[in-house]
Amino acid sequence: MRRDRLKEKSFVIYPGKVTDQDTFRIGNIGDIHPADVTRLLEAVESSMYWKKSVEPLTV
Repeated sequence: MRRDRLKEKSFVIYPGKVTDQDTFRIGNIGDIHPADVTRLLEAVESSMYWKKSVEPLTV
């Protein structure tokens, strides 16, 4: 499953339910720091199966 790409990087996402579009939700439980958000964005970027080429992340 495509969501497993993020799970392998220690992030779990859930399907979005507010539209008919193929979306996902991101939530958090716990003590989140800027470095955690950066790591999440990098994991999403490297897992973007829907894009053929990915531009570098700038934070």
